[in-house]
Amino acid sequence: MYIHTCQRQLEQSRLTFLTPEEHNDYAVSLLNTGYYEEAREQFSSILADHPAAEYAFYGLALVDSITGRPQDCLRHLARAIELNPRNRLQARVDNDFQSMMDDPRFTELLYPEVP
Repeated sequence: MYIHTCQRQLEQSRLTFLTPEEHNDYAVSLLNTGYYEEAREQFSSILADHPAAEYAFYGLALVDSITGRPQDCLRHLARAIELNPRNRLQARVDNDFQSMMDDPRFTELLYPEVP
């Protein structure tokens, strides 16, 4: 009976979000409190339902940078910039990309040469 009660309470506490932006706010709060894998799961969940959610790609890039996944960081950040070029400006001043600053591919992504 105790297990059944616990399972019922767990089912009731599942998170629901009214908008993808609200879901993103929750994912960012996880990121900011150091729950990186949980944040990664939430950003991925947003993208599963909203594949053009540039802010979720940006969030994944942040998680990847913080957790030492440079290839994934570059891929996610490139997609975020492709969907919203203003993300390039944001990434230039975002301290969460500190681990990527010495990577020339990161510099090229943030400061592309103008033809």
